Amino acid sequence: MFLALSALQAADSRWRYLSSGRWELYTDAGESAGTAILRQLLEMQALFEHVALKLPASAPPIRVVLYRDAQDFKSFRQTPNTRGRFQSGQERDYILLLQPGEDTARAARHEYVHLVLCHTGGIRPAWLEEGLAEFFSTLRQRSGKAVVGDFIRSHQQLLSGGNWLMPEQFMTLRTDSALLSDAAKARMFYAQSWALTHLLMQAPDAAARMGKFGELLGTGMEQSAAFQQAFGRTMDAALRELAAVV
Repeated sequence: MFLALSALQAADSRWRYLSSGRWELYTDAGESAGTAILRQLLEMQALFEHVALKLPASAPPIRVVLYRDAQDFKSFRQTPNTRGRFQSGQERDYILLLQPGEDTARAARHEYVHLVLCHTGGIRPAWLEEGLAEFFSTLRQRSGKAVVGDFIRSHQQLLSGGNWLMPEQFMTLRTDSALLSDAAKARMFYAQSWALTHLLMQAPDAAARMGKFGELLGTGMEQSAAFQQAFGRTMDAALRELAAVV
């Protein structure tokens, strides 16, 4: 893995530039922080191609910007809790991240999933898009093996004691909804999305069922009917099952 580092030619000499293949990273959080995040993303790319989907060769270059200051990152937040943001573009794609924080690396892996899903097509409701991103954000290499599906403790704790979003609201919620400007509701939406996706991914034929769900949505089928046909139970039943598991 080759990382080329040079000082960014800008007025602020704190910014650094790193690159590797189609990836480039700008950061004012320091060389070591930038190198660690870029390594995480390169590892994620290799592992994700092995266990899930490959980023098409036709996808544009990717620019990562790692911010040290939360104030600089503030305007890119989609929800009050956001630590990362993916944005597609014609000439390049962008992943924006906030450093420091123990969840920065997981946020980077989360946004990488959005990057790949953006370029592999398909129709997905927001809960599934975010659920897949959260589920695979735990993808790591351990003892030479790709491991995914670790529990996210903050989500577990929230689901154990919080007020869940109702099924109809949960199914139809969009990530740009004004409701998610409420930090508590945003946290619950991401927690429920992660947990439901985690539950659905336990089935041995999970990939086929996920594909079927997307196909049915693509035909214009209403989400509730498509969910029941693809996963063999209603969304209400799945959430009740999930509550029992939690």
